[in-house]
Amino acid sequence: MADIFISYSSKDKEKADQLTELLASAGLSVWIDKTGIEAATSWSEEIVNALDACKAFVVMLSPSSIESKNVVREVALAFEKNKKILPLDLEPVQLPASLQYHLAGLQRTSMMNIDSIIRALGKIGLEAKQIPTPKIVRETDSRKSLMVLPFEDLSPTQDNGWFADGLTGELIDALAHIRSIRLIDRKTSMGFKNHRDKTIEIAKELQVRYFIDGSVRKFGEQIKISTALLDVVEGEYLWQESHKGVFADIFDIQESVAQKVVTALKLHLSNDEMGKVSARETNNAEAYEVEMLARSQYLLQTKQGIMQSIKLHEEAITLDPLYAKAYSGLANALISYYKDYSPDETFISRAEQAIYKALELKPDFAPAYNMKGKLHLLRNQFDEAIEAGKKAISIEPENSTTHGQLAVTYSTAGHYADAIQEFRSALTYTPDDLVIHYNLVLEYHAIKDSENRYAASCNALPHFIKYLRRHPDDQTMRMAYSVCLFFAEKYEESKQEIEELLKIPRLDGMTYFNCASLYLEMQDHQRALDLYTIAVEHGYRRTEFFYNDPDAEPLKKLPGYQTLLEKIKEKKLPL
Repeated sequence: MADIFISYSSKDKEKADQLTELLASAGLSVWIDKTGIEAATSWSEEIVNALDACKAFVVMLSPSSIESKNVVREVALAFEKNKKILPLDLEPVQLPASLQYHLAGLQRTSMMNIDSIIRALGKIGLEAKQIPTPKIVRETDSRKSLMVLPFEDLSPTQDNGWFADGLTGELIDALAHIRSIRLIDRKTSMGFKNHRDKTIEIAKELQVRYFIDGSVRKFGEQIKISTALLDVVEGEYLWQESHKGVFADIFDIQESVAQKVVTALKLHLSNDEMGKVSARETNNAEAYEVEMLARSQYLLQTKQGIMQSIKLHEEAITLDPLYAKAYSGLANALISYYKDYSPDETFISRAEQAIYKALELKPDFAPAYNMKGKLHLLRNQFDEAIEAGKKAISIEPENSTTHGQLAVTYSTAGHYADAIQEFRSALTYTPDDLVIHYNLVLEYHAIKDSENRYAASCNALPHFIKYLRRHPDDQTMRMAYSVCLFFAEKYEESKQEIEELLKIPRLDGMTYFNCASLYLEMQDHQRALDLYTIAVEHGYRRTEFFYNDPDAEPLKKLPGYQTLLEKIKEKKLPL
């Protein structure tokens, strides 16, 4: 039998497997129940025999394992058999009474501190043949690398995910002003929402050393926010704390967390940075909460969600008429609704009023200038849109979003070389941004630069593969991945990927349109026309392509083209 027995909760199986692999690579023999202790309805003879034969008993402590009856029973049996017990913290937990007696006085070690684990095992005669200590993080510059993991919603009703996401974003926005931190952007952080327990993998993938981990409990006005700062290289928490109070305390809590990060990482902030870290967009907690909910509704990217976002932003403005961020958010929602769901010009006029109010309240507010650029772009006022984009960048020169927005403006205006430059600038700040990678490929395609299009596609593919491994159901990114495969000259893989995508029920019109456009590139004109027709049936409304774009010429020779035009007229779409 094996020398080391690992006791864990089935909810921590991935980390248990990871520890097993590390110990095995050190030449140590490990026994682990592959089904997970909690999957067993009773202790099997195999489990008891393995525990009886082991020389060291490792228990992985987490909120799940300390609640597991089987874990508690195994700890008790290991204690009775006088086994050497090594408690490992997956995250800091307070031991329940059922474990306190058996683990009292034992030194607890973080699971990420493999050196400490190996030393502890060596003291009881289990010497490693080699030390499995590959460096998790390679420092790329002098800045401290930091990621805010998506906060976990632990509310009793489990319906405050929007609040947890909002707090994550707000903390990222506050810390983004510190130049001595290499901070992972909001979009990338939120992409790990369902993978927040894979800290070591994330650290290796993104080359991040420090993580802020947090959870929120919200019930009515009562809130509890727990936060911790983790150093994955040293395998220890630099600090951890909990705040209890009412929602009105939220601003003080956020400022306290940001200041503790600064202190723990021994950062020296300029007066300007200190002011921005502690700055508040509003002092009205109710308006802040409503605006946070408004943003969560907007991110749903549905007709109902965007309309609800408009209403909630207006409510936030009613609560605090001096809330510039709420005006900017309102403008964004109004512009999106106009573009995707309604040609009513009143949405645009309302957006314009909101933008100018935001800039009146806060003249150097980059998001408002981004909205101003979007508005001018809708009106084909390219010079004004470019000017607004440049102003946003002058305010926030290291913001990927501002560079990306100006790039889109340049592209729409036909300034492709400038668009390419801005997309490339955006990637220097968010190298994993799939949308930017995809748009860069399309820009090279627009100017028929096949050499750079090929290079950009090949460069984008590893980022898509990493992302889709975590988010296989993201239809938009799977579509973009198919395009990059095609332009990277992986034609069969591209076709296979797109056909798999088309098997998914209830795709939206835009996805069908993009699939059709790829088949048009493949010279399969009939397949393209069939999918374009389905796109219109499923709500695709930007139908000018079929009349004005030279790429659509091959479709006009096919018999089904007139059927497509009839469907467009039937749905009263723009010609």
